Amino acid sequence: MPIEDDLVQRTLAELAVALERLNRFGDARAGEPGAGAAGAGAAGTSAAARALLDRAYRRHLGTASEVVRRLPSEELLAIISNTGRLDAERAFLTAALLEVDAALGEADLDPDRDAALRLRALDLYAEAGAARVGVDDLGERVRRVRADLLDHVLPEASYARLLRWYLHAGRFAVAEDLLFEWLEEHGPSATLRAAGERLYDDLEATSDERLEAGELPRDEVHEGRTLFRRSCGA
Repeated sequence: MPIEDDLVQRTLAELAVALERLNRFGDARAGEPGAGAAGAGAAGTSAAARALLDRAYRRHLGTASEVVRRLPSEELLAIISNTGRLDAERAFLTAALLEVDAALGEADLDPDRDAALRLRALDLYAEAGAARVGVDDLGERVRRVRADLLDHVLPEASYARLLRWYLHAGRFAVAEDLLFEWLEEHGPSATLRAAGERLYDDLEATSDERLEAGELPRDEVHEGRTLFRRSCGA
């Protein structure tokens, strides 16, 4: 079902506008020689985005921007799950906030900060998806963030979160591709082996109809498991 909280909806709309404007002015640098009107526009856009983020972080997470930026994914998820259950809408919104924060950081030329924020955004998008958040553009957001992280190896925890979301979403072929990407990036760790076995257990317990819809027929599940085990040295 779609996002129901009106305040969350309004904040997401504001963030979408802010992200579009930051991308538009991404090449303009305030204060640089010859920046002119473009530089002034970039400065104004950055200031407005900072103000929006400050308000939204306090309103939705109850803390200041600088505090949120220091929190790892696990602590952010704990804040969002303070009732014992993940609030999928707040997780999605927090991911959107972090993505805009990273885009804003590009104007400050701090790539390490940007990558850290995007990794946390990716984690929260995946967790929101696994919790069945009601949005239509989650896949596009994940692709966008991952494209911005092409020069960075994802942590194993991020791979595990994405794998869980793809499985819940019925995107079985994509999940299997991600599993082998994880293997290529990190090698056959104990975490990977366990995640892979769980994936194939779940796939083998899935109906033929759902497997076909997820573009991974049953015979390919068996072949994939064999290949996975062989690639892990089993």
